[in-house]
Amino acid sequence: DLVTALLKASDPIINAGQGIMYAEATPELIEFAELTHIPVMTTLAGKSAFPENHRLALGTGAISRTLMVHRFLESTDFVLGVGTSFTLNTFTAAMPRNIPMAQVTNCADDLNKDYDITYGAIGDAKIVLRQMIEEVKRQLGEQGRGDVNRVVDRISQIREEWMAEWEPHFSSNEVPISPYRVIRELERGVDVSKTIITHDSGYPREQLVPFWRPVTPRSYLGWGKSTQLGYGLGLAIGAKLAAPEMQVINIMGDAAFGMAGLDLETACRSKIPILTVVLNNGVMTHYHEHMPYATKEWKSNQLGGHYAVVAEGLGAYAQKVETPDQLAPAIKRAINANNNGQPALIEVLTKEEETVSRFGR
Repeated sequence: DLVTALLKASDPIINAGQGIMYAEATPELIEFAELTHIPVMTTLAGKSAFPENHRLALGTGAISRTLMVHRFLESTDFVLGVGTSFTLNTFTAAMPRNIPMAQVTNCADDLNKDYDITYGAIGDAKIVLRQMIEEVKRQLGEQGRGDVNRVVDRISQIREEWMAEWEPHFSSNEVPISPYRVIRELERGVDVSKTIITHDSGYPREQLVPFWRPVTPRSYLGWGKSTQLGYGLGLAIGAKLAAPEMQVINIMGDAAFGMAGLDLETACRSKIPILTVVLNNGVMTHYHEHMPYATKEWKSNQLGGHYAVVAEGLGAYAQKVETPDQLAPAIKRAINANNNGQPALIEVLTKEEETVSRFGR
């Protein structure tokens, strides 16, 4: 019934969560999407479960999200969740109401928790997707659906529109530097397929999530819900220990470095060569709204420090970047230091940037 209803829908989408990665079900998810021509979005925790350079990829739906996710959620008439709990929270794009929803989960408690689920399947995502693939082939034949161009062309057109809007941010030569220019130069400076990246809480997350396009499972460590500043540094250290062959990058703000930055010494002492990028804008962005009196009277939202100097004192290769033209060579030198077994930190003097790719709830 689930597969039959899904194939009858005019504009279905797949919402893939981290259960795809737990089950190592990315190959099955790709096969199912290609067989049915259904576009795929991911949750924040599920980011990298589906390669975002794939022509059916919509990107991630979190606090910030791609325009593709926003537009397809507006028009969809059927949502299939695989490996996601469909938990309503600030860090996950809300699903539309009053349309059929199907859910594949290994936990029965997830069903009908926050959404009315029309079709439910309890089981391992890899196994259930294989069963669904076989059922699609039984109904449609080995080749699956015919014309894929309608969906692919729509995704491509929306992405082109979205990126044209954001290009001034990515190519900005502003001083202080735009955080989006930092993301652009990082993407150009590494092999994304051999890189694991994570963000820190707040604006570094909201700026990175929509635009970084991971292509291999577990190459993006997306997190939210519990937003401890500095958590990304520990994640990066752990990721490098788990996958020493990968380039591992942690992007954090200056407040996050203030919370956990001294743990860089752990990486240095243990010879765990990660790259930390500190976006130093000298302020806790948006905090003036949360603590207006402290901001006015004591400037409690303002920060100061020379983080590259601190990192060098802890044993890391460190450098400060003040202009956009310094970014690419700084990234190259930092990666060379990593390749030689030394942790590295790049302190980038950035502007306070509150513009993020956000659409409704």
